[in-house]
Amino acid sequence: MRTFSVIELGLAVTIIALAGISVVTAASLLAQSASATDVTMNNTTVGGGGAVSSTITNNSNALLVDLFMIVEFETANVNPINETYIETSTVNNVTIMPPNATTGTTINATETVNATVNILPNGLAFDHGQSLIVSEGDEGGAAEQENATTTFVDISRMNPDGTGSGTGVVFFNTNSTGQLAFLDNMVGINQGELSPEGGNIRIWEWKGETLPFETGGGAPITGNQTTMTSALQEEEAVSSTITNKVSNALLGRLFSFGEGEVEDIEANVNPINETYIEVSYSGNRIIVPPNVTGLINATEIGNFTINIQPNGLSINQGQADIMTERDGAAAEEEVEENATITFVLLTRTNPDGSGSGTSVTYFSTNSTGQLAFLNNTVAIGQVEYSPEEGINRFAEWEWKGGTIPFENLLPQS
Repeated sequence: MRTFSVIELGLAVTIIALAGISVVTAASLLAQSASATDVTMNNTTVGGGGAVSSTITNNSNALLVDLFMIVEFETANVNPINETYIETSTVNNVTIMPPNATTGTTINATETVNATVNILPNGLAFDHGQSLIVSEGDEGGAAEQENATTTFVDISRMNPDGTGSGTGVVFFNTNSTGQLAFLDNMVGINQGELSPEGGNIRIWEWKGETLPFETGGGAPITGNQTTMTSALQEEEAVSSTITNKVSNALLGRLFSFGEGEVEDIEANVNPINETYIEVSYSGNRIIVPPNVTGLINATEIGNFTINIQPNGLSINQGQADIMTERDGAAAEEEVEENATITFVLLTRTNPDGSGSGTSVTYFSTNSTGQLAFLNNTVAIGQVEYSPEEGINRFAEWEWKGGTIPFENLLPQS
């Protein structure tokens, strides 16, 4: 077995951003690039005291775009390896709706899927796998068969009667120059509805991969604003003004974010082999509660695995505990609160070790205090990492796809 390089081990550490952990400086959140009309951010450093002011405008329509794929499937072929690990295969019917196509234009295709399901003690399951999509040709030869592949991860919740739902991330790849060409390098967010007889999956295009974390733009702030100040370090004060324009029924407000350096994160990296790495870590995250003017600083301790794929993607999955921090004069009066997260992340890494990823996180808590709103929350996240700069950045938005009736997720004629 070959020796792991510094870049590879450094990557394992920087991917820790997938769980939403890092020392937070409340700067450099996801931002719209050229026009900066939907997502904008301005940073101002005040004097020599280390005070940083951040203003963020977030429009969920800039991140989650069109529904472009509907998948229907029947009962899968199931191979139980043991009580908690299952291999499945299905052949699905797929309807694809290309962007900018004439209204009503669709592509019919067949998808062959191979996946594994890892059932967790908390009732959730990690699902990941790959698939081959083959479009249907026509008898006249006007449309030839085309192929695309997917790599996917998701978190699912099953009920005792065999029904359930799941939320995930899908990465598409194709060499097609025809009607499927638009799928190449596309990232999608999926929402599935499952039953013993089969199920349906809807997939929307995710733009978080293409929006830079930083921008020099200065578009005016619109909508309701919340100003928050938190002492994250002894000599550094951070003030953030966040404007959440929740204009998408599926993607809610931004509620967790951060930026930090690798040396601020404690991690143990255990390479099992050339393609599989185990990581345990501890760090910090920042949480923005609804309708509250203060930030919540929390400590996060967790474990995750990195499964490096032949196509250059990495499938990451893990769990962590979140504990609120006590600081300031009222520390003695504060009650520590806890929450747990279960997460999956699909990352793409460049040859220089930098990269980005999209995640799904499920929150659970028994708290009746400031963390109570997190219980049963599902989040879509975006992370960016760079071993050379030693920076992890992330942002998470509330996902509402699992709470909206499935018929309302269908395209409207």
